[in-house]
Amino acid sequence: MSEYKSFMQRMGLLGLVNVLTAMSTIILIPILSNNLSITDFGMWNIFQVTIRLFGAVATLGLPNAVIRYLPSIKEKNMIQEGYYSIILFAGSFILVLSFFIFLLSDFIAGALLDGNVFLVQVLSLVVYLGAINTIIVNYFRAFKKIKIYSLFLFLQVYLSLVLVSYAVIVNQGINGAILAYLIGQVVIFIIMNLLIIREIGIYRPRFTRIREYLDFSLPMVPSAISYWIVESSDKYLIGLLLGTSFVGFYSPAYSIGNLIALIMMPFPSILLPTISRHFDNGKMDQTTSYFTYSVKLFLFLSIPAVFGISVLAYPLLVLLSNTLIAANSYYLIPILALGSFFYSIFTIYSLVFALVKKTRIIASIWFIAALVNILGNLFLIPVLGLTAAALTTLSSYFIAAGVIFYYSRRFLKVHLDLKFLSKSLFSSTIMALIIYLTSPILGDGVLDLVFMVIAGGIIYLILMLVTRALNEDEIRFIKSLRTRQKK
Repeated sequence: MSEYKSFMQRMGLLGLVNVLTAMSTIILIPILSNNLSITDFGMWNIFQVTIRLFGAVATLGLPNAVIRYLPSIKEKNMIQEGYYSIILFAGSFILVLSFFIFLLSDFIAGALLDGNVFLVQVLSLVVYLGAINTIIVNYFRAFKKIKIYSLFLFLQVYLSLVLVSYAVIVNQGINGAILAYLIGQVVIFIIMNLLIIREIGIYRPRFTRIREYLDFSLPMVPSAISYWIVESSDKYLIGLLLGTSFVGFYSPAYSIGNLIALIMMPFPSILLPTISRHFDNGKMDQTTSYFTYSVKLFLFLSIPAVFGISVLAYPLLVLLSNTLIAANSYYLIPILALGSFFYSIFTIYSLVFALVKKTRIIASIWFIAALVNILGNLFLIPVLGLTAAALTTLSSYFIAAGVIFYYSRRFLKVHLDLKFLSKSLFSSTIMALIIYLTSPILGDGVLDLVFMVIAGGIIYLILMLVTRALNEDEIRFIKSLRTRQKK
């Protein structure tokens, strides 16, 4: 097996796990929304957002240091020194942070979680385990144990999903759900540590390179926080300004709108290594061609998805949550789906800056988007409610995508085919119109939705072929993607 084939298989496996992980949020929505009150469901979403925030800060960016520095180390004692230096230093910082969360549990509970102090106390433990597990799991990624790494990513999500689902189904409520989530993190923590200790043993580090690791990782923390502000802070502000129950209305719509990003997820792992190889060998024509075709492939798939999700917003929300949530937030899905589309555009074009090793630009763009997001939410949510949060999210991602598209052309001249874009928009509009007109006849059942999705896809594909939106070279490129992975 060639090194390239092995690499592509690892990336394919990782891409699949990432998609399955993202889908877990959708799977959990109907279970939680139908077994918890709308206020408790809102608290669950704020709990998850808080974990992501502290995860961005608490790890000090050190998971990136694990991936960057450990793979090049061959001696066992140096691996021990590097790994345990990072784990113990980060673990100490996270422990202090968790302790302060525990001390401030009354204040945090009153501000965000309807006075549920127990929830915040458990949160302090979950923050510690979640952050430390994020660092530990990257040990397996650093040493190319991608199957083990992917397994733990999958288990982290789906073990918690099973435990949380069981807790709410047997009427343990929000407190039971949070305890179940904690148990899942404890189990993963124990198993991963046992595997690593069996491989490299236990070691008392001297922290000889910790400053070097921090110099590398700390500059990434502001970028992670900026991303969190754009991606999640709206739920905090909705909770603070409107109430926890409104977070329960908003979050399912956000999750459905964000399904567009699933289409984008395989692109960074597959496209970046391919264009990097051509770029490093001075083959700019091939680099540009691969990138151009990949962007067109994403547009080919994502544009009809935005239209389809938008026109099926209400039945999708009823299916995945309940009529109360659907009635209060279905109108947000088209806005959020379009926002997810622009986020995906941003992510794909950010690969250009990874290619030319100018990633500071990405951090700067995220900072601007975060500023727009938080100011927009603060001023508009009290006036426009949930609509303001959705529009601000869309605006932030649109600005980020526009700026990165503009600057990326300085380094890679990617042709944007406006004829293709217009044909895709036309075909998607016709598809959406047909779905909209036939949906009252078919109904809102699961089979009806599946039929409409399949029929819509066929209609779109036929229209794209009739209008000759793709030329022969592009069709050949799409067919060759799998073939290239086998070479």
